[in-house]
Amino acid sequence: MKAALGRHDRVVRQAIESHGGGVFKTSGDAFAAVFRVPVDAARAAIDAQDALARPT
Repeated sequence: MKAALGRHDRVVRQAIESHGGGVFKTSGDAFAAVFRVPVDAARAAIDAQDALARPT
């Protein structure tokens, strides 16, 4: 589980940051992030889901 959570955290953080977002809090597998433009939040979520769905 530790390896899976590490991958999850890397993927989600990268998706958030690549769309101009900033992480301001994490808890377990949850991320709280802020974006200047709402559509960037949606794009980050889609990218994260797509990346997590791909096998490692």
